Amino acid sequence: TVLPNAGYTIVDLGTLGGDRSWAHAIDAAGRVVGESWPSSQGPFDPHAFLWDHGTMEDLGTLGGTLSIARDINSTGAVTGWSYTAAGQSRAFVWEPVTGMAELGVLPGALGARGFGTNAVGQVVGSNTLYLPSQNNFLDHPVLWEPSGAVIALGSLGGFGGTAWDVNDGGQVVGRTTTSAGSFHAFIWSNGAMRDLGTLGGASSSARAINTAGHVVGGSATAAGQSHAFLWIDGQGMEDLGTLGGTKSDARDINGVGQVVGTSLVGSCDRAFLWERTTGMIDLGTLPGGCESGAQGINSRGDVVGYSETETGETHAVMWFRNQPPIADAGPDIRVLVTKDAMLDGSQSLDPDGSIVSYAWDLGDGTRASGEQVTHAYAFPGRYLATLVVTDDDGATANDHATVGALTPAEALDDLMSAVAALVASGDLTTQEAAGLQRKLIAAQMRLEDGKPLVAANKLLDFIDQVNALIRSRRLSLAQGEALIQAAQDIVDVLTA
Repeated sequence: TVLPNAGYTIVDLGTLGGDRSWAHAIDAAGRVVGESWPSSQGPFDPHAFLWDHGTMEDLGTLGGTLSIARDINSTGAVTGWSYTAAGQSRAFVWEPVTGMAELGVLPGALGARGFGTNAVGQVVGSNTLYLPSQNNFLDHPVLWEPSGAVIALGSLGGFGGTAWDVNDGGQVVGRTTTSAGSFHAFIWSNGAMRDLGTLGGASSSARAINTAGHVVGGSATAAGQSHAFLWIDGQGMEDLGTLGGTKSDARDINGVGQVVGTSLVGSCDRAFLWERTTGMIDLGTLPGGCESGAQGINSRGDVVGYSETETGETHAVMWFRNQPPIADAGPDIRVLVTKDAMLDGSQSLDPDGSIVSYAWDLGDGTRASGEQVTHAYAFPGRYLATLVVTDDDGATANDHATVGALTPAEALDDLMSAVAALVASGDLTTQEAAGLQRKLIAAQMRLEDGKPLVAANKLLDFIDQVNALIRSRRLSLAQGEALIQAAQDIVDVLTA
C-alpha cells in the first residue's frame, strides 16, 4: 500500500507460523528483529526472530518457552531477553555463528532483560532486584560491557528503572525514579546520570539516542497528556505533538534526526514519522487495519513496527521510502542518416534496488525497449530520444539524448573536423593532413554539383590514403579505422 502523504510503502513481514508478530529494530542492511508466535495452536509464548530480506528465522530461546529480540547492531549481533529452562528471565546476545548466549546479572538479581546494543557490543537493559526498603522487586537500569561485566547505572534519587538504548559513544538513555517517586528520562555517560526533565508533567521516559546524542521518548505534559519529545543538549526537551489525538510516544531516532513512534488517531494508535521539515505524518496500516506502531528506524529511513491486518491479526511490518532510479540515456550522438545509431542506457542505476525496464521514445515516432537499442533514422534532422527507466518498486525516472541524423554533406564536415583534430593533437603533420583534406574537399564539391557517385569515388581515395598512413604507422589502427568507418558510411549512403 503506497501512502501518498508520506511516500512510504508498507510490507507485511509475516510471522513464524502464528497469528502475531512485532518488529522492534532494523539495521542499515535492512535486517529486522522482533518477536513472533511460532504457532496459533500453542505454545502461546513468542520467540525472537531475525528477518532478512524475506526470510524470518526463529532465534530460539535460552531453554525456556519465550524469547524477544529488541535490537540489532551493525555487526548483526542481536540482543533481547529469554526465559531459561528454570523459568528465569535473562538478557541475551545472539550472533550468527555462536547463536544465543546468556548475559550475566548483578548479585542477587532474579531476572534480566536486554533492550539495546551498539556497534562495540555494549548492551543495556535491566536487572530485577529485591529492595527491602520497598518490600518489592524492582527493575534497575544496567549496562553490560563486551567483557561480560554488569554495571548498575544508579538512579535519580529514587528506586528502579530501565535502560532502553545505548549509542556508539556509550551514552545510555532510559527512565528511573527521582527522589519524589516519579519516573524521569535520563542520559548516562561515563558514570554520571543526568535528569532530562519533562514537558511540564510529572513523568518522562527516554527510549532512544542517536550518534549525535539526540534523545527521543515520551513525557507527560502540563495538560496531563503524554507527548513524544526530542531532547537536544543545550536546547532542552521539545514537544513533537501528536497526529491530532491526545497522546504520542517516540520510540527511535536515526542519525539524520528522523523520529518514529506511535500516536493516537481517533480510537486507534498509528505509526508516525517525524521530520523537522514536515512534522509528524501518519505512516498508515496494512489494508483494512486500524492499529499500527513504529518501533525502529535505520539510517536509510526504513521503519519497522507492527500493524493490524484486515482479519484482526497483528503482524510485524516495514515501511520503506523507495529511492527512485537514476536514468542515463548516454551521450548525444551524431550519425549519418539511415545508419544505425546506438542508444545506451546501461549507466542508469537504482540506489536501493534494480531497474526492471528500459523504455525508449526515439523521437521520430518509434518506440523501443531494452538497456541498449539501435535505430536508423530515415530522414536528416535533430531528434530527442527519451529513456524512461522503472525500478523494482515501480518508481520511474527519465533522461534524454540528442541524436543528429546527418546528411552526407554534414557527415563530410564532421570527417574534415576529425582530420583537423589529429593535426592539433600532433598525430598527423600538416602536410599529411592536407592530402586527406584535398580528397574530402573534392568529395564535397562533387556533392554540391549533384554527382554523388563521383563524390563516393573521392572518398574511396581518402580511405586508400588512410590505409597507407596506418601501414606506415603514422596513424594507429584505432585512429585510422575511425576515419575509414566514417568515410565508408558516407559511401554506402551515396551509392545506395
